[in-house]
Amino acid sequence: MAEPEATASHSNHQHHDEEEDEILHEIPVYLSTKLAQNLYLFQYPLRVLPFAPGTGPAAARIKPKSQLIEVDLPIDTRAPTYDKGRGDDFASGVTGEKFRTVFDQEDEDDYSGRPKKRTLLDKQTLGSTLIPTKTKYLVGVLKDKELHVTPLTNTVQMRPTLSYIDKSDEKERASAKRAQQEETKEEQSKSAGKAQTVQMSVINAENESTPRKNMYSMATRNADDEEWVKLEYFDETTVAADAMYGDLFATNKESLVPTSTSESYADSISPVFCDISS
Repeated sequence: MAEPEATASHSNHQHHDEEEDEILHEIPVYLSTKLAQNLYLFQYPLRVLPFAPGTGPAAARIKPKSQLIEVDLPIDTRAPTYDKGRGDDFASGVTGEKFRTVFDQEDEDDYSGRPKKRTLLDKQTLGSTLIPTKTKYLVGVLKDKELHVTPLTNTVQMRPTLSYIDKSDEKERASAKRAQQEETKEEQSKSAGKAQTVQMSVINAENESTPRKNMYSMATRNADDEEWVKLEYFDETTVAADAMYGDLFATNKESLVPTSTSESYADSISPVFCDISS
């Protein structure tokens, strides 16, 4: 009989704690919708330290329909750990200059295959990955004993992109193709006076491009076709960021009047059960 007494004593003690845990203050909650369509949560899984003032993204852009975001982070090319040789190689993927061939050179001894005015890769581009929404999140700001909340639009994770490597490879292949075409022209000019047998074949361009189109989903093709929209970045110490922070506060503080009872709301979010007994 000792065990029930201990249980009763524990229940009385818990009930006593609940009576002492009184509500000291009630905080009103207000809903702000000024940024509800453009409020993103950025996550940087590969970064250890947050951005310090003046060291944040140098440029940013977004594809609104595809919800893709890119930011450019500056790289210190003067750092002792920076590999200028690799930086020169990778810079070709972000510049608009073509790789030169031996046919583009006035002095063959100066041939390098790279643009004559070399630049270094001085930025790192981070691309976004959309995190599937499992539930609804709110961003809350507590000020003057009031809680102002704004619905979060999306959550994205920012990771380095390697598109500059792909672009560099494309330029290198284009350079090799141009060199091959120039060699073919030289051979044709040398044998212009000789009779030659020419064999021609017709390629159906539509059929050739069909497999390539099927490689990408409709969403990917739409994202590729959508133009980037430039964004302006402001760190937290700027006046512009402080003004944007003010949009997290609701201007309308009228009380919301519920249009349903607690029972009807619970029924609306509960599974529907059918009575099959009848």
